[in-house]
Amino acid sequence: MSRILLAVAAMTVVAGCSSEQQAAAPPPSTASPVEVASMAGKECDLVSKDLLSEVDIAVAGQRQDSVCLWDDAMTRRTLGLRLIADHDPHMEVQEPNAVTTDIAGFSARHIAEGRDRMCDVYVRTAPEQGFSVSYGVMDGAADDLCAGALKVAEHFARQIQG
Repeated sequence: MSRILLAVAAMTVVAGCSSEQQAAAPPPSTASPVEVASMAGKECDLVSKDLLSEVDIAVAGQRQDSVCLWDDAMTRRTLGLRLIADHDPHMEVQEPNAVTTDIAGFSARHIAEGRDRMCDVYVRTAPEQGFSVSYGVMDGAADDLCAGALKVAEHFARQIQG
């Protein structure tokens, strides 16, 4: 009898573990794929001044390789937008506690707490393509940085959808 109970308990644990692993898998995208490779060089132009104002940035973006950076010395806020055209953006999030979410129909991942004074969101827009948004403060206390990063990611995703 105790062997039967032990076997049932072991099966319950195994079933519980397998369902947790399945829950961690990113949901499929519901949006039509968008290949970002064709947008290289336009990253800075695809973020509106109104959106920048909403995340407390009042400077123009500067392009560096495949990244557009906004560093506002007055507000101490920083924003980075990077196009990823050679691998799955989700591969950059190795944290086991990463949050998987939907950004304008695209599958996205980020770490809920963000890293020290920074939050990074990785969005898959097509197989092996997507973008990342990094939003943070240069120094001092930080409010909910992931809310700002998610807002920019949502705006950019809608912008590239047309």
